[in-house]
Amino acid sequence: MPDLSLSRSEKLKSKKMISRIFDQGASSFKYPLRLKYMILPTDHVEEAGVKVAFSVPKRRIAKAVHRNLIKRRMKEAYRLNRKELTLKEEAKHNMLLVFIYQANEILEYTNIEKSVVKLMKIINKGK
Repeated sequence: MPDLSLSRSEKLKSKKMISRIFDQGASSFKYPLRLKYMILPTDHVEEAGVKVAFSVPKRRIAKAVHRNLIKRRMKEAYRLNRKELTLKEEAKHNMLLVFIYQANEILEYTNIEKSVVKLMKIINKGK
C-alpha cells in the first residue's frame, strides 16, 4: 500500500522561502482557495520535490479552532490528491506551494477538495 502521509520533508516551513513566494511567485485562484506557487531549480533548495504550506488568515476566520479545522481539511484534500500534481522526473526542480483560504465562512470538505484539485490542474497546464 502506498504511503499517503504528508511527510516532514514535504512541508514548507522556511519563512525566507515563503516570503519569496509571496514576493516573486505566481498566483492562481479557485474559490475558496488562492494558490501562490514558485518553481525553483534544486540548487536553491536541498532536494527536488514539492513543498507545501497552508494558511487561513485570522482576518477571515476569527477562531483558532475553526482555522485549524480548515487547515486540516486543506491538508487532507492535498494529501489525497497530490497525484494530480506532476513533476517531470528528469527536471530536478522544487515546486513550492502555499494554499490560502479566502472564504469568510467554513466550507465543507468537498468544496475545498474540488478547489485543490482544480488549482493543481491549473499548475500542470502552466508548466
